[in-house]
Order: sequence, then structure tokens, then C-alpha cells
Amino acid sequence: MLSKLSRRTMLIAALVVAIASVSAVAVATAHKSHASANHHKHYGAAGWVTGNDGSTLTLRDGRARAHKFDENSNTKFVYQNGAAATSADAKPGVVVSVRATKPATTGGNPVAKRVVIHVARLAGLVQSNTAGVITISDTQGFTRSISTSGATCRQGGSTVACSSIVQNSVVVAKGKVDADGTTLDATRVTARAPS
Repeated sequence: MLSKLSRRTMLIAALVVAIASVSAVAVATAHKSHASANHHKHYGAAGWVTGNDGSTLTLRDGRARAHKFDENSNTKFVYQNGAAATSADAKPGVVVSVRATKPATTGGNPVAKRVVIHVARLAGLVQSNTAGVITISDTQGFTRSISTSGATCRQGGSTVACSSIVQNSVVVAKGKVDADGTTLDATRVTARAPS
């Protein structure tokens, strides 16, 4: 059985904890409303380019919503790996992330400040490697082609000739989607030889 002093001590401790909890919630709520009052609206989106005429970039996000952004001389285009890009590289079908500022005019489109073009990536099991094209079975079982003509190939921590990557190796390739829409024009291929 608890003594009167122990019960009183427990009651005081519970009261202190309750007051501290209520205080913490009040402070967090006040901070959140202060931050949202002083926080400006951010504009941007990520998705597939559906149109780009050099002055307006249109894309569709993963929820199938359309987004339009105006481009200007201050709009910076860059590949996800840091390589320089231009507006012309943001072609329909390419995946991009756009950071933008508020519209320049009432009712206008947000102005694209930075457009990051995502680097295409394929991974899978090598089925064949002939004439500068590695054919793989990707991680979902689809057959994919990787052009290695402009690629740096690495295996076992060393740079190797891309033609030396053998059947049953596992590769990860990064680059750009070829104009044919199905081949990856690799800039880098990393391979693990079969063991």
C-alpha cells in the first residue's frame, strides 16, 4: 500500500508531466502558425514533360495533373548527375523536377527557376553483349537494350572495355533515353561479373 507521501509525490509528478505536455503542444502550434504566416508559397512539380516550346514547359505529375511553367533567360536546366543541359533536352517523355517562382503576372504560369532532368537508369542480368549494345533482362523481366558507345564501363572497381562485360553479369546503367524511346544511351555502366 502506498503511503500518503508516495501518493502525493506521484500526483504532483503526473501534474507536472501533464502541464509540460500541454505547454509543448501550445508552443508547437504557435510556432507552426507563425511559420506558415511568414512562409511564402513554393511552386514546382515533378513529372513527365508533355510539351516544351522553349518558352513554356508543360508536364504531367504522377497523379496525372498538368503543370505549366514559363521559361526565361534565368531558367537553369541541368541533368540530375550535374551535367549541363538546355531547354531542348527537356523533350516530351523526359522526367523532370521543376523549382519555380510565383507567376510574373496575375493568372500567369509560375516561372521555372531550375529544371532538373532525371537521368535514366536500367539494371538487370546481361543476356548478350554485341556491337556496343548490351541486352539485359531488367528487374521486372522486360528485355532492355543499353548502348555503350559513349559509356564508361566499370567492373570490380576498375574501368574496363564495355565489350568485356559477359553474359550473366549484373549491370546498372545510367544515361539518357535514346531517340528511339526504348534504348538507354549509357554514360556509365557498372557491372558485376558472374561467379
